[in-house]
Amino acid sequence: MIRKVEEKDFQLLTKLYKEIFSTNISFNEEINNKKVYIEDNNIIGFIDYSDIYDRAEINYIWVNPDYQRKGIATKLLNNMLSN
Repeated sequence: MIRKVEEKDFQLLTKLYKEIFSTNISFNEEINNKKVYIEDNNIIGFIDYSDIYDRAEINYIWVNPDYQRKGIATKLLNNMLSN
C-alpha cells in the first residue's frame, strides 16, 4: 500500500534519511510529495519528490534491500506520476 507520509512516520524516516543519504530532513516543509510503501505495517520504501511547474523532480527514493527487485520502486514512481 502506498500512502502519504504521516506524523507517525517522522521518527523512522528522519533516521533513514540520515543513515542512507547522510542528510537531515525537515518535516516542517510540505509533506504531500513524500509517500511511503507500507507492508505489514512497516515502511518498506519511500519516495520524496518536488513538483516544479509542469515536471516532477525526484529528491530521494529508497527500498529496503530485503524487498528490492520486487517492483516497489516502480510502484512508487507510478504513484508519483499518477498524482
